[in-house]
Amino acid sequence: MSLVPGLASLRPATFLAVIFAAGLAAGATLGLFHSVATEPVIDAAIAFEEAAKPHASGSDAVEPIVSRDAQRVGLVVGSLVNGLIFAALVSVAYVVALTRSWVMPGWPGALVVAAGLFWAFGLFPFLKYPATPPGVGDPETIGLRQTLFVACWALSVAGLLGARAVASRLSGPGRARFGLGLLIYAAWSAVVFVLLPSNPDAITIPADLAADFRTRSLAGLTLFWLVLGAAVALLFGRITNWRARPA
Repeated sequence: MSLVPGLASLRPATFLAVIFAAGLAAGATLGLFHSVATEPVIDAAIAFEEAAKPHASGSDAVEPIVSRDAQRVGLVVGSLVNGLIFAALVSVAYVVALTRSWVMPGWPGALVVAAGLFWAFGLFPFLKYPATPPGVGDPETIGLRQTLFVACWALSVAGLLGARAVASRLSGPGRARFGLGLLIYAAWSAVVFVLLPSNPDAITIPADLAADFRTRSLAGLTLFWLVLGAAVALLFGRITNWRARPA
């Protein structure tokens, strides 16, 4: 397996620099967006849930396990960590796809990889299990809800890899095999979407508040992957072009 000329001499330090730069850019964008746009909706949802519950007084009152201030800090830190994790995933997937001639060199191939992972890790699980504000829902079902979401992730990615493996073993023009792979993956996604159980918790906050939170969550998710994909594509595109130049 030979590397393309632009990545043949790619050093680990340069590869890590791409991951850190793209990941921090995407993570900081996500953290800033949610801090400004989504936090007020979370506060409103929590206030509604608290108002609907019978309140304990005195020694019977239960303090939240994690304060809202700590949650806000955790939001930013978690966004940065997510940025680094998914930047590493996109970068590794791009290099693997490039060395196997699955995508073209430079920024177009990186964008294709980022778009595929955005669907598998971001949009598809979100469509099946739309986001709900923290503090909303039955605490006893948190484990089940997390398991279902991770299962949706795993099945979506498995379908993506499986469709690519099947298409690569077929004969015929590249566009025809690519189209067949998309059809296989679309059918797999539809089956997974139907067979996976729905969110076990009913939404108890007002419909407009839930819709507002989900709209902003989807906007943040899309913005995160746009910045991540663009950063990885730009950086790898520059590296590929620069290293491919004749001395």
